[in-house]
Amino acid sequence: MNLDPLWYVVIIGAAAIFYAFMIPRQRKEQTGNQSVIVREVEETLEHFMDEIDQDNKELVQLVTQMKQDFVLQQNVLGHRIEQLEHRCQQLELQQAQQTMVNEQLAVAVEPQFVVDPTVPSAIPVVETQRDPEPELPMEDESIKGRYADIFTLYEDGKSMDMISKKTGLPRGEIQLILQLSKQEASRD
Repeated sequence: MNLDPLWYVVIIGAAAIFYAFMIPRQRKEQTGNQSVIVREVEETLEHFMDEIDQDNKELVQLVTQMKQDFVLQQNVLGHRIEQLEHRCQQLELQQAQQTMVNEQLAVAVEPQFVVDPTVPSAIPVVETQRDPEPELPMEDESIKGRYADIFTLYEDGKSMDMISKKTGLPRGEIQLILQLSKQEASRD
C-alpha cells in the first residue's frame, strides 16, 4: 500500500477537523463544570459568612449580658460599701460617746478636795469608797488546769491526731503542752 503524501495530508486534515469539533465541546463542559464549582464555592462562602455573623451576634449578646451583670454587681457592692461606712461612722460615734461617759464617771467618782494643811479643818474629810472591783475567779495556774480538755482526752487514751481534731490545736502544740505538764509535775 502506497500512500501518497496527499493522503497523509488528507488524513491529518481530517484529524484536525475532528479535533477542532471536539475542543469547543470540552471547553463547554469545562466551563459548565467550572461554573458549578464556582457556584458551590460561593454558596459555601455565603453559608460560612452567615455562621460567622450569627456567632458574632451571640458574642455581642454575651458581652452585653456580662457588662450588665458587672454593672449590677458593682452597684450592689457600692451600696454595701456605703452601708458599711455608715455603720462604721455609727460605731465610731458610739465609741466616742462611751468614752465621754466613762470619763465623766471617772471624774464624778474621784472627788477632788484641796486641803490646806495650815488651816484647821472644821469639816471632816469624807473619803469616798470605790466599789471594789469584782474579783475575777482565780484560774488554775497549772497547765493541766488551763488545758483540761486536752488532758482529759489524753487520759482517755486518744491519739495526738484525735486530740488535735477535737480541740482545733496543732499536733505540735499538744505535744508541747503535754511535755510542759510532765516538767511541771516533776518540779512539784
